[in-house]
Amino acid sequence: MGALRKQVGRLIRLGAFHGRSLARDVLGWFDGDSLALASGPPADRVRLVLALIEAGVIELLGPQTVVEADEQQGRFHAVSPITGRVATADVLLETRMSKGKIPETDDPLLRALLATGRARIHAVDGIPTQSLEATGAEIAEDAPNGHNLIAADGTVDPAVIVLGIPALSTQPGSAIGATPGVPSPLLAGADVAAKQIMARVRATVSA
Repeated sequence: MGALRKQVGRLIRLGAFHGRSLARDVLGWFDGDSLALASGPPADRVRLVLALIEAGVIELLGPQTVVEADEQQGRFHAVSPITGRVATADVLLETRMSKGKIPETDDPLLRALLATGRARIHAVDGIPTQSLEATGAEIAEDAPNGHNLIAADGTVDPAVIVLGIPALSTQPGSAIGATPGVPSPLLAGADVAAKQIMARVRATVSA
């Protein structure tokens, strides 16, 4: 499945999917399902967690869980609108990773970039994805450009570099970290970005 994800990512970069298929098939189910099957903790850790769930030590609330702080009671309330399960606790340990659904985010930086027109949502054939639009980058030692933010008017902002989950639809595989013996698109993209930043610094210093 990991090898298949790599090939699908290559086809996305080549523009092989039309917009509806990209949104419905690739981003809609393949990306999440294949990531769940191709990554994650070792099998023995999964068995341990399942045992804790069966013993009632761990309770899964469900998808789209929302956590709110009750300042008057000094407690946290979590609820999943999908399952209706609710949990209340005195302590909250946040370990969830964002799914990168930029149109739905409440992150102030991302919302400001979109509101001011400095960024836009990536679309294919007029169908929006859930990622910011950024330029692609050739993953090579001599790559001249990195992953730059694209504004609402289509201009490229060389001063803003976007990596990873927020630009997943233009950087397939960029949410995957390092795996022994397997090239990481995220780390390779970070190398390109670092060289781009250093080139801008040198140009500024020399000026």
